[in-house]
Amino acid sequence: MHSLLVYVAGPYRAPTISGVRANIERARAVAEQLWAAGYPTVCPHLNTALMDGIASDVVFLAGAKLMLERCDRMVLVQRWNKSAGTRAEVGYAISRGLAIYRTAAGCVANKESAYAYLQSVMSEAFE
Repeated sequence: MHSLLVYVAGPYRAPTISGVRANIERARAVAEQLWAAGYPTVCPHLNTALMDGIASDVVFLAGAKLMLERCDRMVLVQRWNKSAGTRAEVGYAISRGLAIYRTAAGCVANKESAYAYLQSVMSEAFE
């Protein structure tokens, strides 16, 4: 097992419950790939799956930030740049100097250039 803790970042909310479920499943698929490769993984989508209304969004987002503070790497889920919450997480990860990867495979292979990738991440965030 690797000693680096990886955070899965991607959209959670959607206009419909089926959209929320699809977002959870996309995040789960990324988390499964990371766990299969031996990376301990934090996937907030699964931690709070379908708990909408139990607490305010402020509480959930603060909890996700607390989890992210303890992570060493971030892997993005498809359509991450369409989510204001995920864009905020990416900004926070950049401010902390976390390695950010577009895919689980990129994280596992550790082959992406951090500088070039961060430039790419920042440009995608505002498309």
